[in-house]
Amino acid sequence: MSGWQDPTIHVVLASDEKYAMPMSVVICSAAFNCAPDRLLRFHIIESGFSEESKQRVHRSLTGVRSRNAQIDWYPVAMKSIADLTIVHSHMNSLIYARLLAPRLLPPDVDWALYIDSDVVVEGDVSELWDAYKSEKSLSAVRDRIGLVSQPGGLINFEQLGIDPGTPYFNSGVMLINVARWREQSISEKVFSYLRSHGHLLQAGDQDGLNAILHNDWLEIPGRWNQQIVPRALRGGSDVALPNRIEGGILHFITGEKPWAPGCEYIERQHFYDCLDKTDWRGWRIPLWRESYFLSRRALGKLRRSIIPATSS
Repeated sequence: MSGWQDPTIHVVLASDEKYAMPMSVVICSAAFNCAPDRLLRFHIIESGFSEESKQRVHRSLTGVRSRNAQIDWYPVAMKSIADLTIVHSHMNSLIYARLLAPRLLPPDVDWALYIDSDVVVEGDVSELWDAYKSEKSLSAVRDRIGLVSQPGGLINFEQLGIDPGTPYFNSGVMLINVARWREQSISEKVFSYLRSHGHLLQAGDQDGLNAILHNDWLEIPGRWNQQIVPRALRGGSDVALPNRIEGGILHFITGEKPWAPGCEYIERQHFYDCLDKTDWRGWRIPLWRESYFLSRRALGKLRRSIIPATSS
């Protein structure tokens, strides 16, 4: 983009207190790797945060970037989104809070970079911010699913009149044209879809966004949302993510999160490297919890392998 650039990068996150630690990893990894002359303004849509937890988040940020960064908090009434369908056990209603951002952000904010709280930012988000704004409603990376018509995409793409070859994007990292969302009432349209098609959702807000914006988004390089695929699709948890690109964003999209017991992905070390820059430095999963969880997983796998053999 040419011409004068606003040095402020607006980053939106949504979290409850349980995600305070991983959210701090996102904030600190983004701040640590961002060009020092850019102002980072983090807008946190939150529910149930104590003042103590907020202070830990603030201390984490100032520990890696004492200048050119700030945090603003936006409490959200969960009852406004509590009726929306939760499709996976590792999710809660806050997955829909990102849709409230255009209503909550200050009126002079025309663009915002939304980032999930289960990522590690390894690149300079100013590159993403400067390069991929467009006239469309958002810019995002294609989901590993690929197309709306593929398994895990939009079940009702035909009924919606969407071409089966239409790309399906991941909503974990989105450069949002906030001004356009307000003008076009995008959030209201997505909420309406989510409420009327709750029985068809496979990926929560992501389905609603793809249904409404299937022809109104810009595809950006996969480097900016490198999705950690399940171990079954990568030859084991000790196999590195195929085609990983340095200097981007790592996204732990499965139920195995690096701060929870049972996550065996190699990439979780990147999470802990960043965690040690936050106010939670040195924290690790207790060994007994890790051992207990992995033992239960191994027993479950053994049970599943025996039952088919004995029932045949």
